[in-house]
Amino acid sequence: MRQIFILFFLIVFCNNFFAQTRDTSWQNLKDIETEYYSLKVPKSWIDLGKLGDLVDQSFDATSLYFVDSFNKSPIIAGFFVMNAPSDDLEDAKTKCLKGYKENRERIFPKDFVEGQQKLTLQSGQEAFLLNTRFFRPSRQLNQSRFDLVVFSNKANRGFLVTVSVQYKDDSYLFEKTNHLEDFAKKLYSYFKLK
Repeated sequence: MRQIFILFFLIVFCNNFFAQTRDTSWQNLKDIETEYYSLKVPKSWIDLGKLGDLVDQSFDATSLYFVDSFNKSPIIAGFFVMNAPSDDLEDAKTKCLKGYKENRERIFPKDFVEGQQKLTLQSGQEAFLLNTRFFRPSRQLNQSRFDLVVFSNKANRGFLVTVSVQYKDDSYLFEKTNHLEDFAKKLYSYFKLK
């Protein structure tokens, strides 16, 4: 009986420890303001800044939100705001979906269909939440990617607000058990168009 109690205590402690680590990352946020949008990210995330003309903002959350490794391979987490030249929201969505398949460094699961949801931003504009998943042979890692597709009338172009998590799990159960869609939606709840 004592062993069962100890095991129960350890399970509860570990669950609370990991949940607490994740919860605290949302309690200390930094504001990012641009001419066209605003967003918030945890202060602990590493700001990588602008990366060329495509990536307007980039942040590395590796080892800061998820554990360091899974199945003896690293977990790499990133958050990006990318410029997406387009005529309107539908055009931005179509180009994003097409862009998933243009990279030869991606092997998609058989019969997988990208997820698509229509959302409304806190700032009132319509947006799409797209998600895909694929294997990257060069890194030997699977990747789950979520894109919030928005169109800024002020900028006259689209933006992709991207959450990318890479891990080793051919079943992609990592995505579900770690609630990656909820993780992405939490970040997107802090994104506003101006």
